[in-house]
Amino acid sequence: MSKPQYDLNDFIEVCKNNVVIVTDKAQMTAREELKLNTKEDILQYVASFENEKFEYIKTTDSEQQPGNIIDVYSIKAKTPVYLAFQKNKIGKWIIKSFKKDDRYLPSDISFNGMPINKKLF
Repeated sequence: MSKPQYDLNDFIEVCKNNVVIVTDKAQMTAREELKLNTKEDILQYVASFENEKFEYIKTTDSEQQPGNIIDVYSIKAKTPVYLAFQKNKIGKWIIKSFKKDDRYLPSDISFNGMPINKKLF
């Protein structure tokens, strides 16, 4: 699918109103990788960015729940964030993934002049 399924403005608005479900896995990676410790921290973080900071990546079918469509974005912040969200069949918004966007790790990381494969991180 080549264009977003959901209106990004609608999603940001519901984040501002704190009415989004955040999966346990998304909360765990947000806490570990981004130091966002609560659901409220995550939603406030998402709501703090203007649309221009969201880079659309793709729209895909949910592997766990076929028929549910997921939009995937990168938030272009100091630490880029990979964000995947959906609206379920009863109309509730769900953040499925929230973690560092590793597509933006430096490609030429080295230690004492020796190259290090970024996949190790």
